[in-house]
Amino acid sequence: MASSISTRLKTNEVRFSFVKVFEKGQDDDKYSVAIMIDKSKKKLISAIEEAIKATYEANKDKLQGVKLSKCLEILKDADEEGGLAERYPEFEGCMYLNARSIRKIPVLHKVGGVSLTTDEEFHSGDYGLADLAFFAYNAEKNKGVGCAINAIPRFINKVVGDHQPPCSNEFAPGMPPLALR
Repeated sequence: MASSISTRLKTNEVRFSFVKVFEKGQDDDKYSVAIMIDKSKKKLISAIEEAIKATYEANKDKLQGVKLSKCLEILKDADEEGGLAERYPEFEGCMYLNARSIRKIPVLHKVGGVSLTTDEEFHSGDYGLADLAFFAYNAEKNKGVGCAINAIPRFINKVVGDHQPPCSNEFAPGMPPLALR
């Protein structure tokens, strides 16, 4: 079977949740992280949708019978997703997607490019950038577009004590522009 043509996207500031970047998850034996995007970040949301569309278009042969609308469903509205924002208030006002990797995800601190290695240094609620790859998959009656995380190239810890402010209130101006390749 031919390999998938992927679309790479580097985000500006996002928030991370359900962080499993230093040890594999028990359910699927992969590293993973939920990436939360404030709904006011319309350019970033649009760039993610365009990356999904580009991946879909580049892999139409592999995705025969799959509608683009199904592929776009990997980007979810937390306020509409089965009470997620009610159970986890930090998701309120956010879009999110889950990104996975079969290899350990490098997390680089913003000062000096120091690589972090434990969940005591980087955890759910932290902010940073994400280097993503959208890819097509076709495995036993299951087809679509998925999201892999290549790296978290810069991280900003904005959590103060036990207080985790809603993602809509915590985005700093001056973050680097979005790069879509």
